[in-house]
Amino acid sequence: MASAVGGCQDCDVRIRDVDLEGDETCPDCGEEMRFERASGRSCAC
Repeated sequence: MASAVGGCQDCDVRIRDVDLEGDETCPDCGEEMRFERASGRSCAC
């Protein structure tokens, strides 16, 4: 199973969904993060 990479639009924090604890909010500012799932072998960055 591929992981997703999330990013905070407000403070540019990037984190993988598997490293996130709890809900999908930025650990720095608390805003909701947007996640992109990698397609195939390519990176979602």
